[in-house]
Amino acid sequence: MLKFLICLSLTLTIVNRVDGSTTSYPVILLHGLSADAHNMDDLVHWLESYNLSVYNLNLGNGKYDSIFLPMTQQLELLCQGISNISQISGQTVFNALGVSQGGL
Repeated sequence: MLKFLICLSLTLTIVNRVDGSTTSYPVILLHGLSADAHNMDDLVHWLESYNLSVYNLNLGNGKYDSIFLPMTQQLELLCQGISNISQISGQTVFNALGVSQGGL
């Protein structure tokens, strides 16, 4: 199932334009409960092998905060992270892949 979701995510990141050209949107990865961004490293490397821009967000201080930080604060950190990525990349459209509570 995970491979299916990853392939679906990869497919969604490459978009066909009306003029026939293609474009790709950066991918934002969100770790799950009792995990941190390092748990997504293999997926980051795999997506980057397809020349995609990948941003692997760590919400809070990792594993501990993924359990004990209130969800509203995690959501604020997510919004802050996306805003920072938008400023860095110049993009306003992203694809996001969240695992477990990474889907907020």
